[in-house]
Amino acid sequence: MKPLGLINAPVACKVSYFIDAPSATWDRDKLAASFSSQEVSDILKIPLSRRLPPDKVFWYPNKNGFYTVKSGYYKACAIINRESASSSSSAITSNEIWKRIWNCSIQPKIKHFLWRICHGALPCTDNLVKRSVPVLNCCPRCGVSPENDLHALKNCDEVRGIWLLSPLSLRSDSFQASSMVERMNHMFTSLKGEDIQTFLTCLWVIWNDHNNIVFNNKRVPLPLLFRCVSEFSSINSGSRGRHRTTPENVSWKAPPANAFKVNSDAAVALHRNMSVAATVCRDATGKVLKCGVKILHGIVDVELAEAQGIMLGLQMAITIPGLKMVVESDALNVIHRLQHPSLFLDNIQLVIEDCLDLVKDADVVFQHVRRNDNTVAHTLAKWGVFFDSDKLFDGEISFPVNELIILTS
Repeated sequence: MKPLGLINAPVACKVSYFIDAPSATWDRDKLAASFSSQEVSDILKIPLSRRLPPDKVFWYPNKNGFYTVKSGYYKACAIINRESASSSSSAITSNEIWKRIWNCSIQPKIKHFLWRICHGALPCTDNLVKRSVPVLNCCPRCGVSPENDLHALKNCDEVRGIWLLSPLSLRSDSFQASSMVERMNHMFTSLKGEDIQTFLTCLWVIWNDHNNIVFNNKRVPLPLLFRCVSEFSSINSGSRGRHRTTPENVSWKAPPANAFKVNSDAAVALHRNMSVAATVCRDATGKVLKCGVKILHGIVDVELAEAQGIMLGLQMAITIPGLKMVVESDALNVIHRLQHPSLFLDNIQLVIEDCLDLVKDADVVFQHVRRNDNTVAHTLAKWGVFFDSDKLFDGEISFPVNELIILTS
């Protein structure tokens, strides 16, 4: 790596100059002043340890840390493909998207709802005002922004949270769209088969919930809002089909009375070149003791982010005195490495060693769980993508994740 030229750094400075010692993290401001954005991104992928172990040199594409010609060839091809790749999106008309919708196996009433979106006929307040209907152009959910169809079904803060609770666990900020037609076109290219039908059905469910607010009808509790999606899928397919993971199937087993449980997960946001680690500590009654999220800038490797999630959980857990820890994650490989420590030579090993060092004097059990049993931490990690900084909470948890606490406890 070469500096950009004249930089704001001491002459002959060492790597430690670019490290924030108290937090044991890279100083992003100093890195940005000295290296290119791609080089900064590569540096941020290197985890740091508070233990300050001796430096190690390893070839990260191989799990054993050693270089081979084969791995070098594949890495070179990946770099070439990355540099030559270009993202492009072609314009699509409402009639073209409607043809795709018409071929989907969904309920006729949902097709009618989607037809209204394609033709700008959805009765959101923005459309009603344009037609001289005497209503206040304001979203009934957030009460702040004018309401067009894109806001009502995607951009409203409350709707963003609702999408995270959907069977697809979508982050609605992952793609910026100027209209709902563009949004649906993007989903048609991103999702396949049953998933696109689930997405379209979820749109209708969210709009139906919107109407219940407008007309003061009884709303379905948010954790159960998408229960009908799998039912519609079964009806449309003519059989039971395969069951999706819905909030109704969520399960969480409480720890013994003399213990508390730490659930961790991570969400990778490639479009923002970062990951979010999340953790939730709960006692035997299901009460939240601590929870939080940590932004991992530059880290887009799933296993590394999952390991950092467990590290965050342990850092919070060791501040809770006197109880046994049960640490759960749906990252099978990371849990296996914690259960059976060995001398790997990769960037994840540093985090594994830090985790084990943190709890060397504690009574702790590491165990793997299914994604269903880790839903709260999983949803918190996805919701954490909307945060701009690390967030730690004592005894509370933010919407929409709080809606899952009662259901899983």
